[in-house]
Amino acid sequence: MAAEFDRVWRDPAHARNTVLVASDGPLGAQRLGAAAAEVPPDLAPVIRAAASRLEPARTDGTVYTDERAPVEWLIDVALLNVAVSGEG
Repeated sequence: MAAEFDRVWRDPAHARNTVLVASDGPLGAQRLGAAAAEVPPDLAPVIRAAASRLEPARTDGTVYTDERAPVEWLIDVALLNVAVSGEG
């Protein structure tokens, strides 16, 4: 994503799940948090929680893509682990 966008942030929503957010315009926790005032009330707490976790994207580690890793298999294993452990 960093090859295509000026700014890339991550929301480590869960221990095994990170949401990436990218933009060519202004982006950050403060801007995302401010957007909570402009969405339906049920969505505002979700946006504020994401804003509180937002941090710059990591630049280390392996990037898993279809060319570099069996992405579908990794997802299937992750889903199986959640089903077995009961975590969600």
